[in-house]
Amino acid sequence: MLIRIGYDLTFEFPSPTAMTLLLYVHPERARDLVETEKLIIEPEIPVQDFCDVFGNRAAKIVAPAGQLRLRSDSFIRDDGLVDAQNPAAQQHPVANMFGLIAEAVGDGAISAADIEGLRQAHASAPARDDYAFALARALAAKGYYADAREVLGSLMAHPHWQDSHEEAMRMMRWVVEREPRVTAANSHPESPESKPADTATAGASEPATAAQVEEDPPDRAVQPVYRDVLKGEERAEGLLERVDCDPGKPATLTVRYGSRVQQYQAPRLTDIQFITYRSRKAGRFTCGPRVPPDRIYLTWKRGTDGVETPVAVEFLPVK
Repeated sequence: MLIRIGYDLTFEFPSPTAMTLLLYVHPERARDLVETEKLIIEPEIPVQDFCDVFGNRAAKIVAPAGQLRLRSDSFIRDDGLVDAQNPAAQQHPVANMFGLIAEAVGDGAISAADIEGLRQAHASAPARDDYAFALARALAAKGYYADAREVLGSLMAHPHWQDSHEEAMRMMRWVVEREPRVTAANSHPESPESKPADTATAGASEPATAAQVEEDPPDRAVQPVYRDVLKGEERAEGLLERVDCDPGKPATLTVRYGSRVQQYQAPRLTDIQFITYRSRKAGRFTCGPRVPPDRIYLTWKRGTDGVETPVAVEFLPVK
């Protein structure tokens, strides 16, 4: 059967307001859409799409003062069967879950409440490997290496998702390599690279003091579900070096492919779909030079005149 889905929402804001939107179909059902869904915003403003640590496709915007309208209209195919239910599922207080998506694997400080919320989420849905990856990453970031290794060891022994075993091994190597570097940095307390750890989380092993000496952890808490290349579209991997989005002018992307640099233009920035699979990119999109350049998938359409118009930019996970 075909089900019509969509919404038409109107808000009034006294001042510019940051918003996180969870209005898209989950990536697991995206293939059932008759056509790619599009978020229409009036007035037009930049939209940053991203995937959170729980696998939801979401978006970040800054709503201007005044009236804002969000709308979408689409159709999705469905088999009509009743959804699976879990009678044992728990409803957690919002206060316990606050900050999990935004902070647990991002740049912000991870609190004891964040880790406890991740523990509860993992315990309530043990088959959600992405919850386990998020918990392991948060534990390692706080210095609870033994606890992180325990979570990852369980994933390696009993993975629920395809490729989870390999991803758990990859993150385990990162944890094992990170611990001695942090320990070595902490052996020199006068070092400007060291900083004290937060209060220990109840029920966790004693943490090593966190130090700013390691590279970004692998961005693989969620298995990416890349955008489908639609009919008439082409896609290539490159480095996004610059985004120009001056008012009244076409949006211009500067992309490097090895030694070759190419520019793509779209009438408006909102005509380009931006999707990120990197937690550290969520809500951080800005115009101008990209330093360092971002590894991306760029999807474009070639017109009858040969002009290649960008339709989607996907920020690829950290390797």
